[in-house]
Amino acid sequence: MTTSRLIPLLFAAVLAADVTGAAVAMARGLEDAATVIASGTAINAPGPFVCVQALLVLAAVRLRGRGGIAASLVLALLCGVSIASGFTDGSFDASLAAGERAIQAAIVATTAALGVTALIRAARGGVRPLTDSV
Repeated sequence: MTTSRLIPLLFAAVLAADVTGAAVAMARGLEDAATVIASGTAINAPGPFVCVQALLVLAAVRLRGRGGIAASLVLALLCGVSIASGFTDGSFDASLAAGERAIQAAIVATTAALGVTALIRAARGGVRPLTDSV
């Protein structure tokens, strides 16, 4: 599978985990809806951050050359920031239930996979590489 197809699929997985986390956070009363959407919680990313990621995913897979490389690199950087922020804001230290920990782990794993794939796309020059199957 090419990176141009894998990146949107991985982002869809990140988005699904974030939406699940947001729904659980609101249902369990971890934060009010405005905070869950605007600032995020230990089990979901802030809405504005997810919107920026979505725009970068679109740019990374649609743009060619320098534009695609730049979008892929910024996407990879944001994925790294997203994961690292959990260590600095205390999200990974939060006392979460097992299900909440599973959501958090899904977000981290899919975000890491998205970031690595974006980095691979940038390293390949932001183009659609040939796949192994012909």
